[in-house]
Amino acid sequence: MEVEESSPSSSSLSSPAGSSDSIDLNFLPFLKMEPKSEPASPERGPLPLPAPPTQTPQPQAPAASAPPTPLTPDLSSAPVMTPLQALPPNPDEDALLREYYRLASLYLSSAGPGAIVPAPAPGAAAPAVVQPGSGPVVKKRRPRSSELVRVSSLGVPDQIYFRNLVRRARITFECLRGLLLRDDERAESLGLAGVAGYGGDRRRVRADLRAAALMADHDLWLNRDRRIVGPMPGISVGDAFFYRMELCVLGLHGQVQAGIDYVTAGRSASGEPIATSIIVSGGYEDDDDRGDGQEPMGTVNYRIAEQLKMDVLAVRPKGYLSFDISMGRELMPVALYNDVDDDRDPLLFEYLARPIFPTSAVQGKFAEGGGGCDCAENCSIGCNCAGRNGGEFAYDKTGSLLRGKPLIYECGPYCRCPPSCHNRVSQKGLQHRLEVFRSRETGWGVRSLDLIKAGTFICEFSGIVLTHQQSEIVAANGDCLVRPNRFPPRWLDWGDISDVNPDYVAPDHPTLPELNFTIDVSRARNVACYFSHSCSPNVFVQFVLFDHYNASYPHLMIFAMENIPPLRELSIDYGMIDEWVGKLTM
Repeated sequence: MEVEESSPSSSSLSSPAGSSDSIDLNFLPFLKMEPKSEPASPERGPLPLPAPPTQTPQPQAPAASAPPTPLTPDLSSAPVMTPLQALPPNPDEDALLREYYRLASLYLSSAGPGAIVPAPAPGAAAPAVVQPGSGPVVKKRRPRSSELVRVSSLGVPDQIYFRNLVRRARITFECLRGLLLRDDERAESLGLAGVAGYGGDRRRVRADLRAAALMADHDLWLNRDRRIVGPMPGISVGDAFFYRMELCVLGLHGQVQAGIDYVTAGRSASGEPIATSIIVSGGYEDDDDRGDGQEPMGTVNYRIAEQLKMDVLAVRPKGYLSFDISMGRELMPVALYNDVDDDRDPLLFEYLARPIFPTSAVQGKFAEGGGGCDCAENCSIGCNCAGRNGGEFAYDKTGSLLRGKPLIYECGPYCRCPPSCHNRVSQKGLQHRLEVFRSRETGWGVRSLDLIKAGTFICEFSGIVLTHQQSEIVAANGDCLVRPNRFPPRWLDWGDISDVNPDYVAPDHPTLPELNFTIDVSRARNVACYFSHSCSPNVFVQFVLFDHYNASYPHLMIFAMENIPPLRELSIDYGMIDEWVGKLTM
């Protein structure tokens, strides 16, 4: 059989496909190349790359004939003329081919096992704002880096720094979420829910998603320049989160929907994926089913009853000196726990759920404020109580504080609104189970047995209120006096969204006069007197009025600055440390 070579200009139909007399090589003019989805095998080494063409070869003249051979023709050795080779040289095509080979070499080099993709340099990032004239201005969010970092042991100053950084981001997120939710509710109440610009176009988007998007637009997400494997600085074991987007904002979780965040095998030095965070509660079952069979049935009431007959204190938990030191004065019990020593000091004081104000300071002061509101149902924008608070209420529908103010006016006894009014929050008293416990580090402290959400009211600082003249006399005796004017204005931090809105101005209304009174806690006090001091506290003081309108003698209400998990100690910033702080925690 003779094989003839045809020129590229020869017709592929000169010999039929099914003919056995001759084989037309132009019937398959070039090979089909497809990229392989899997990386190259390490045993065979990387795939060889053809050298980029430096000059387009010219078409060769066809040979007259080939010597007869009984073997099958070797297609790999036969010259294959591609359409690009048939065209005259073009500098643009050569540049295109060189770019193709460069990208192909990068692809094959990154497909090997254990390849590490370097993080992009900070200066090489794309511009955040599109240049004017090229389209609408769009802020491009910074992508998450692939650099893996493990944080080693941190000193106390570094721990405080990262903790404050995380707290600041969480406060911004929670305040944005609350304010956005309030705007949606206000637009709905005014009948503007379907109007553009009043929440109509954002109605189907949750407030937490919008808050996270605003923080991302202002580059406020943490740990975007690295991926931390191991403990996250600024986040403690037991921290509680209510939204997945909050985890993404802090850099603790990178997947919005997936419950497991991980580093892909291509970015891992070991060639295996690494899980960085796992969300268990909420989206997955926590059941532990080992398949060992049915659990034993029955009750232990009979055994406990027999123990009670022999010893009443046998079933009492060890360390509890009292299950309620308030003796029913609070809505929730306040337990006393001490497994360190024999100190029983909190049992020696009279428990006051509400402070006792001087009669001359509060008598007739409610009428001087103009009386209460005339709302038949829950208060709304436009009533007298809203006007006293600067035209807006301080709480949302769930009772959470939207943002701190110098002074908050709640609805009082002369208001006609029902007890379920949204402007009656702190006056309802204790709503969480608290426990006074003995600690080797701080002496007496307070912890919650329930989960306390950020912005929630906890309790009131109670005692016997003294005027300025009375304070000077009592201070000479060395009694424990709490001075409200020494508490730093931590309420400014709650609701501060200046990182997102540079035009944000802290509220200055209602105004608060200078506070010259003190609270005597040497004979009567409540659970708030045992809060430990901290320069990085998780609660803060907010001044509130509801039973009188004398702004010189407000109530000291305590609110949560962050989500406080159960059994975490409550700490407050007392400001100027005096010897009375040590007397409270001794």
